[in-house]
Amino acid sequence: ARAGHAAAQNANRADGASNGGSVDGAFTAYIGRVEKRFGQQGDRAAATLKRELQRESWINIGPVRTAERIAHMETVLGDLERQLDHVAIPDHADWNQAFIEFEELRTLIATARTVAAASRERDGSLGGHVRLDKSEISAFSQPYSTIVGTAATGALKVRRVARPRTPLKRIMSYKYQDAKRKAQVKFLRALPAGMQDAQLEKKYIAIMGTAGAAPEITPGGVDAAIGEGTKA
Repeated sequence: ARAGHAAAQNANRADGASNGGSVDGAFTAYIGRVEKRFGQQGDRAAATLKRELQRESWINIGPVRTAERIAHMETVLGDLERQLDHVAIPDHADWNQAFIEFEELRTLIATARTVAAASRERDGSLGGHVRLDKSEISAFSQPYSTIVGTAATGALKVRRVARPRTPLKRIMSYKYQDAKRKAQVKFLRALPAGMQDAQLEKKYIAIMGTAGAAPEITPGGVDAAIGEGTKA
């Protein structure tokens, strides 16, 4: 809903609308390209290509990355983009599953390209961003976000945007909690199997409660992001 609302606001600010033209005019060319896909002949299935994309994405731009893996992923994406023109799509719009799979594949490719571009810009390891071929970024360094956009030519452009520094007291608290958790894990592994099970059950009950139901959190919120350094 938020994405749709933002898209509508952006459309209303389009040149065509501001000059008295139709808002739909901004999407005419795009709609035409989409309509041409119906009836496309080919010997590829979008669902199969989507599984390939997901597998390659996990290996190359997943939690652990290197410059070599990112470059390989960009090659894979180029090959998948070329295969889009060979995906068979029936010539009807009534619950066309092949077309739905095709659009999902196309947008997933675009998303993967964005992730690859951002991954290349973040040239170090910090938190959930791991680069095996780069050094670890200090938690005390200036934090930044990587923003990916498009240039006038349509090419992706990436920039860094500085974020407010996390208060030193909060960083030290997180470091302490992290070291404590690691020490607890080492201690747990040293226990006999029966004692390990008892400790794990106790932790499970502490989180889930005796009823076995996890506490409710806001979807997309920071409540579940216990490692978020900028959490208030």
